[in-house]
Amino acid sequence: VTSVSFSPDMKRLASGGKDSALMVWNFKPSLRAYRYIGHDKGGILCCEYSPTSNMICTGGKDRYIRFWTPDSKKGSSLFIKGHSGSIR
Repeated sequence: VTSVSFSPDMKRLASGGKDSALMVWNFKPSLRAYRYIGHDKGGILCCEYSPTSNMICTGGKDRYIRFWTPDSKKGSSLFIKGHSGSIR
């Protein structure tokens, strides 16, 4: 695990790691809600919930910033690329 972020309502925790998986955890019950894969080449280096809890942003060594919808089982994301190095 390289990064964690609590949702603003404190009901979920997002975690990202070198395995390129963004995990979203429910606190009650203590089960994983969703698992998303999207970053290549080194995995996720940072993750952060939006202030309204409706989006999670991740960055990684692949130089992409991804915007995830945490209530989507499909793991859909939008992405932007433009950095010349890893995003931390």
